[in-house]
Amino acid sequence: MTRRASGTRRESGTAALAAAVLAAAVTMTACEAPNIQPALDLPPTPVLAMSTRWAVVHAAVLRLRDEPALTGEVLSWLPEGTRVEVLMRAPDAVEVEGQTDYWYQVNHNGVRGWTFGAFITEVTAGTDP
Repeated sequence: MTRRASGTRRESGTAALAAAVLAAAVTMTACEAPNIQPALDLPPTPVLAMSTRWAVVHAAVLRLRDEPALTGEVLSWLPEGTRVEVLMRAPDAVEVEGQTDYWYQVNHNGVRGWTFGAFITEVTAGTDP
């Protein structure tokens, strides 16, 4: 019986310790400052205003490069008639092969790269290339 009583005291001491640790954790969590994020007010935007820009390749074969320069590594070759999503335009026009235009960052089947604007034609929704 002595053993049982001793075991019971240990169990109740362990339970009391666990309860104290739990109470301390709850108290410390409750004392923390709430994580309040500032409200971000955005102007209403109609869904139709968000559009994707598309272009069609009008060169026999167009190189898709990793940077907007003739020295950029070729990531892919795009045949004539290929549609690409236009992501952005480089800020400055440059001359390439006697033509002045901008470099465009485009997406083709998940590959993002740069192509020279003189060899693509931007199209609007609902028009054929």
